Amino acid sequence: MEAAGVPCVPGRMFFVTERWAEMRSPGREPADARAYAAAADYPLFCKPISGSNGLFAEVIADCDAFEDYLCRVSREHFAILVQPFLRGVEHRVFMLNGEALFCYRKELPCLAGDGRSTLKELLAALPRDTVPAQTRARDSAGSLLAMHDRPAFGARIILEGPANRAAGGGATDLREGSPEPLAQIARAAVNAIGLSLAGVDIFDLSPQGDLSELTVIEVNSNPMIQTLEDGGRWDLITTIWRANFESALK
Repeated sequence: MEAAGVPCVPGRMFFVTERWAEMRSPGREPADARAYAAAADYPLFCKPISGSNGLFAEVIADCDAFEDYLCRVSREHFAILVQPFLRGVEHRVFMLNGEALFCYRKELPCLAGDGRSTLKELLAALPRDTVPAQTRARDSAGSLLAMHDRPAFGARIILEGPANRAAGGGATDLREGSPEPLAQIARAAVNAIGLSLAGVDIFDLSPQGDLSELTVIEVNSNPMIQTLEDGGRWDLITTIWRANFESALK
């Protein structure tokens, strides 16, 4: 995508296990990842390159947290993507045959304070598969919270990191098509990769939220469509499956 001039979140790929290192070119081994982390500006955002559902997609606060992350992720994955941590409004555009079929805005997972429990206790009460081991939380004003803070009753706490449904995220503003700025960058992304069906995740980094500063987070060649099920948009689901069958039967 970079070669095609598509703005996207920069990143470095590193292997997290030395298995088969003799078969790879140098520069991306665990030792290289640690050297990169030692000189990096934090926080970082890390995720496995073969993961799904937001598992092991985490905000990493410092070098010690990065070392802990390497140990945990290496038990289940072989390589990770390390990126700068960006904060912006996240959109998904579903592209089909060069056109934006639908789009929606992703919402970060959140929880509510009860006036008694600390943030650490509130997180511990959540299902474990929805809470990254490294969790950053902000209040509704955008201020970072410490684990010992006791949010007021009903206070909205936003959990930074993946906005995937499996991680407790949500979706809003589902609509057919897409605003042209989102459609334009999504179209450029899928054209660069050569996909006719894809979910393109995009950050709007503009201070005003006016879609004037867009960057591609990732392009998913097998995007979930449960948001359409939740919204009762079976017409769009039928359109997607018809396109799949037509392509398969060519």
